[in-house]
Amino acid sequence: SVVDSATPLVDIVDTKTELNMPVTQNMTLSLRASKDLIAGSEVVVNIDNGATARNVSFGSAGNAIKAPNLAGTINNTSRIKLTWTGARFVADNAWISIP
Repeated sequence: SVVDSATPLVDIVDTKTELNMPVTQNMTLSLRASKDLIAGSEVVVNIDNGATARNVSFGSAGNAIKAPNLAGTINNTSRIKLTWTGARFVADNAWISIP
């Protein structure tokens, strides 16, 4: 789990990482790969929207991220999987909504 913040910067060090993020405000999420992170490493981001839908965009405070932004849905969890290419994180799919 990651502390709720408007602009979190998360260090990615493992080949399989799952981020569970309770969102209480709109967010710009940035990811920073460790220098030893291997290409093909995966990051799954889970955004838990409560009674208020929150939007999530990807920032550039860490490494580049090529992924769609999220327009949150009330009382849903949204999930996206990103893969590290060795140079940037790229979405494997669109956001999936889990009621």
